[in-house]
Amino acid sequence: MFINSNSVDQIVAYCQEKLSRLYPRNEVKNITEMMFEHFMGWDKMTLRLNNKSSLSESELLLFHKALKRLLKSEPIQHILEKWNFIHCPLK
Repeated sequence: MFINSNSVDQIVAYCQEKLSRLYPRNEVKNITEMMFEHFMGWDKMTLRLNNKSSLSESELLLFHKALKRLLKSEPIQHILEKWNFIHCPLK
């Protein structure tokens, strides 16, 4: 990933920039939030509260790998290996 820093807001902006070529804006936002929930355990509010926090290199690598797969049009459900269906998590 080519970002200026490991800050959450930079990572979100980078993901949104790259994914906006393939997905509608709302879906890009949802995918980004889903990745933070899956990789970091953060809900939407925690993501917003931690937007100036920095991620470690290993955490950044998780996002990088997921983004590469998304850019190849792989479904987010396959990448995260789970999906919520009617509030029931499926693996």
